[in-house]
Amino acid sequence: MGQRAGASARPDEALSAASGRRWFTYLQKPWGFTVDRWLVRLTGWSMLSSISSRLGGRPYTKVLLITTIGARSGELRSKVLPYVPLDGSYVLVGSNFGGPTDPAWTNNVRADGSCWIRVQRRSMAARAAVASGEEREMLLPRVIAAKPNVATYVDQAARYGRELPLVVVRPIATS
Repeated sequence: MGQRAGASARPDEALSAASGRRWFTYLQKPWGFTVDRWLVRLTGWSMLSSISSRLGGRPYTKVLLITTIGARSGELRSKVLPYVPLDGSYVLVGSNFGGPTDPAWTNNVRADGSCWIRVQRRSMAARAAVASGEEREMLLPRVIAAKPNVATYVDQAARYGRELPLVVVRPIATS
């Protein structure tokens, strides 16, 4: 029988993203992301980020849970993402691992900046916007200083003609 399109000739080639650890790829399935979102809601800690950090030899990065409104569907979409704190706001990187397209959550933010975040077990309404121009130029060095691996993603995305989106999330003060 022929091999299906996009399938690897060797099964271990598909595991390279997990440094050859097959068990980690099993966690990166829809059920694993569901469990991770639940853990972040409950504890503020991300199992997948913790494992990924250890496998990459990096310290654990704090995460938040952002819920956006789907650009096409209008449905609520939640995603666990690492952040860089910035003067009461949070900067998120739409890296998509330096791939050719922006992650879906950035398109949701562009379509409607209304969102909700959960940080350290606290939920709040927020506004999100993709930084551009001078704001982006000011943010990028600060983000790279906090997360050095972002520099690699910037270079990889540039190969595809893509500028890495930096999304600033500002909590809305409630009275």
